[in-house]
Amino acid sequence: MFTLDWSFLSKKVVGTQTYFSWLMTAWETTLTISLFAFIIAFTLGFLMGVLRTTQNKYLVLIGNIWTEIFRNIPVLVQIFLWYFVIPKIFPIFSKLPAFALAVIALDYSLHLEYQSKLEQEFNQFQQIKDMLL
Repeated sequence: MFTLDWSFLSKKVVGTQTYFSWLMTAWETTLTISLFAFIIAFTLGFLMGVLRTTQNKYLVLIGNIWTEIFRNIPVLVQIFLWYFVIPKIFPIFSKLPAFALAVIALDYSLHLEYQSKLEQEFNQFQQIKDMLL
């Protein structure tokens, strides 16, 4: 039977750092980016979902344009755009750390999921309200 040799995790890579410390640093970075992206995405998704369900046609138009622009671009392409292209076009973004660009990239891809769920719930609520009235 094959057994895994986990001793490589304790080997020193650079100075006093081990593979295990690298893995823990990557895990911490991943969770931190995900948490910040979730908070921003939830807020933006909620805001755009509300804009798309208002009675004001201009707010609906803004919400629709925003949604269609970001919904039709695949997530991986959005990440590449935010990380490589946007800092070249807008120099202010080149001053941001890579962490911030990763949060922004994940945020714009995630907020559409929350927005679409909000719109579905709103439409169901409207249907129930119309049936009862």
